Parts: sequence; structure tokens; C-alpha cells
Amino acid sequence: TLASIAAQAGVLRERPSGFAALATPVGSRIIAADGATPRVTERRIEGAVVTLHLDDQPARVWRSTTAADGGRSIAALDRTIGSSVGVVVDLPRWDNAAGTLSFGGPAIVASGTGSGWRSATVEMRASAAAPLASIGAIPQAGVLGTLVAASSAAQANLIDLHGWIDVALLRPDMALGNVSDADLLSGENLAMVGGEVLQFGRAEPKGGNLWRLTRLLRGRIGTEDAMGALAAGLAFAPIDMAAMLPLPQTIGLSILAAGAQVLLSGVGDAAPVAIPVPAVSRSIAPLSPVHLCHDWLGDGTLVLRWIRRSRAGFSWRDGQDVTLDERTESYRVSIIAGSASFEALPQQPTISLAPAQLVSWRSQTMSVTIAVRQIGELAESLAATATITI
Repeated sequence: TLASIAAQAGVLRERPSGFAALATPVGSRIIAADGATPRVTERRIEGAVVTLHLDDQPARVWRSTTAADGGRSIAALDRTIGSSVGVVVDLPRWDNAAGTLSFGGPAIVASGTGSGWRSATVEMRASAAAPLASIGAIPQAGVLGTLVAASSAAQANLIDLHGWIDVALLRPDMALGNVSDADLLSGENLAMVGGEVLQFGRAEPKGGNLWRLTRLLRGRIGTEDAMGALAAGLAFAPIDMAAMLPLPQTIGLSILAAGAQVLLSGVGDAAPVAIPVPAVSRSIAPLSPVHLCHDWLGDGTLVLRWIRRSRAGFSWRDGQDVTLDERTESYRVSIIAGSASFEALPQQPTISLAPAQLVSWRSQTMSVTIAVRQIGELAESLAATATITI
């Protein structure tokens, strides 16, 4: 407005003339006939004539062509944060469809009892009395639950069309999804229940936070030994790398063992929430051998054979023998024959037992129990076992 212009630019004169023009200072503005407000740039007095020189830059007059909007408040939903809940999983290493080894090792996945939970800082210590070490923060809330019930275990190399697993998710707002069989074979819908890694093709909501998982692939990534160990109350955690924080496998020079703790500190936690760390085993141990069998030679020699496995061979892209995922190939063969025992450390997946050795065992028993483990850099695999008549 003209009043605001006057306040900003100083003296404002309306069509100054005579003594008014004489009193109009340089720098002030006047109102021209067309409504413009030029500024006086020069004033000359020649005889009885006062001349005012004006610029051609009008004053800025801000006018709104629309009605003013006072704005509105966009407030975040008031959601309960709740307390932090977490579980440490010991993930095996595996290769995906592209042949790249995925992360393996201890990791923590966490969420909260309230839907407003977002993250928590993470600390870790080797024992309850050890000093705390800062690890980082949970990258994002994960999906967590507990096992309610499960059908009996099926074969690990076939899609189980009849089995089922019931899980109770942490909150009713958490959800699981379906995938096709092709997606299953590509590694989708992986989850860890206790020590077993499994996949599910169908997830059916049963009301509240209860879900039934069907079209299962059990004992994935070398965890078939845990298929029969499912019991109510075990932790259920879908494997989502974006929601998992890897834990260092060492504190100082010691590999993490049972007794280590992870502590979560979220906004809604009155005190840090302690999460026990299971003994790290699957992530550092080779896979157990498979197809342990035996042959008899004509001279009475017993030949034991087995097939090694590799964590770099789950996708089996070329159908050929998979590469070794340890620096060296070595096995521990243990044989129990009554009260006698025998152990060997072959460097290949076979061993021959001489007839004289078998004669000494037959004096005590007519059958022997055999266990074969692959020796890794940090740990030994679970055993492939067999009992044969000698």
C-alpha cells in the first residue's frame, strides 16, 4: 500500500508543486498520474522553476491475488512405542541364485510391542560381567513371533504340501505374504524358527496375530538336523537383511560363545533389554557330509564313502560338483565298535578299513557306528552317521 511504501521509502509527496516541490527531498517517492510511484533522483532550482528528475522503477507493491491460507497442522499419528523385543539368530552362509554368498553369522532382529517402535541402539558384551561395546542401531523394525504348533517334519528336498506351522506374530498389525513356487526356489520367504531355516509359500491369517504357514520347504541351508526340534515357544523371525544388524563374531580374540548378551535401548525402554546370544556354530561350521555309504572289496576291505557339501553350492547353477568353501578338505571319521573306538583324519571323502582291523572288532560286536564330520577352519560340521554290520 502507499502507506507501507511511505514507511519503507521515507517522505511521500502527492504531485508536489511550488513550495512542496521545493521541499521534496531526493530519494522520496511521488504519486504519478498513472498511479505509479517513481523516486526523485535529482532536484534542480533554476530561477523560479523547481524541476524534479524521477526514475522509471516503480516501488514494489506486494498484493495477493488469492485469499490467505492460515495453514493446517499435519501431526504424526499418536502410536504407542512399547518396549523393545529382539532375538539373535545364527544364520548359515548361503549363495543366492546369482551365486553370491549372502551374509552369515549372528545377527539381531528387533521390534517393539507398540506399532510406533522404530529402532533401538545396540550394545554387546561377552558375558554378564564383561564391559559393554557399542554395536550400532537396529536399521528398521523387523517381523517377530513365536511358534505355536507345527506338524511333523517332512523331507528337506521336497515342497511339503500337507505340513503346516502356526506362528503368533508380536503384534496384530504385523503381516506375512504369499509367494509362488518359483519365488520359493529363488529364496523368497525365508524364516528362522529356532535353529531351523525354512520357507513358506502361503501365509494364512487366522485372526488376531495368529498365522498358519503352508507349502513349506523345511531344513533349508543345511539345517535339516533341526527339523525335528520344533517346539512351541521358539522364536520365529523372517530373514530380512534390511532389518537385521550383524553382530561381530569376535570380542577381542575370542569367538562368541554362550553367555554373551546383546542389550537393546529404545525410546520406550525404561532399562536396556538383554537378549541372550546363542553359541555361534552354524555360521562358522561347514555343512555336514551326506550320503554316507559303504562297499566291500573282494579281499574283505571295507570302503566308506560320503559326499561333502558346500555353502557355496545351494543354487547348483551348473549342475557340476560345487566348489570347496574351506581352505583345505579334511574329515574326522569316528567308529565305535563295542568298547573299541577308532578315529582317522582323511583328506578326501573316502576311507578304507583293512580286514585285520575288522576282525578285531568282530570279536566284540557284529555292527559298528560310524560318524563323519568335515573339519573347518573354525569348527567341525555336524556328523553324518550310519550303523553297518561287519
